[in-house]
Amino acid sequence: MPRFCPSVAHVGVVLLLATVLQASIAASAVVSTTNAAEIAAFQAGRTVLGFDELVVPAGPCFLPLDSNQSAAQGILVSAKADGSAQTHLARLPECGHFGATQTVPNIIGGGTGAVSLGWRETIRFDFPLAANAIGAHTHFSGSNTTLTAYRANGTVIASVSRNQGNFLGITEPDIAYAIWTWNFDQDAAGYSLDNVTFSLAPQVPSLSWIGYTLLTTVLGIAAYRGKAS
Repeated sequence: MPRFCPSVAHVGVVLLLATVLQASIAASAVVSTTNAAEIAAFQAGRTVLGFDELVVPAGPCFLPLDSNQSAAQGILVSAKADGSAQTHLARLPECGHFGATQTVPNIIGGGTGAVSLGWRETIRFDFPLAANAIGAHTHFSGSNTTLTAYRANGTVIASVSRNQGNFLGITEPDIAYAIWTWNFDQDAAGYSLDNVTFSLAPQVPSLSWIGYTLLTTVLGIAAYRGKAS
């Protein structure tokens, strides 16, 4: 009986299968919607942070948010593009009115100083273990904003922009951090967020590891058949 010897074609098939598998793992999408069903679908099975368990004093109705407040859940929340400052919690209705998408009483946003809430300040989300989704509601009376997700090396994975009142979201593997930025005012100066939604990325094997595993399996089968002959 002739021995089975893996050819270039066999190796090619193995690598093709690995590529297809990796592509299926890496499916991605962006969301910008006010549709309740679409928002619920994005949030299903994911962590939703309303920050409503935190007590914000009635006056001045806001306080800095500890960036590590939700670290145990796998997310750090800060202000500025580099995460070098604190964003704020604001209590409603004392600090305004968010709209029907808000879960009472707290929202996040605002700048880096206790004297004035700089509602145009960037909000940053960091994921030490990497995420595969990030999204939130934006203020229905606010500004046009952009949500951008990044890899650990700083390259952009995906970005989505929309007018006030929309839920923006990105689903993509290996999100190391994301930033929410103000573009221009609409009905009010600046923006705020509520119901921050995210999920952590499962630890999936890399393409090289998948290819190596499949290749060694093929070679093992070949060696076994060779001995059997």
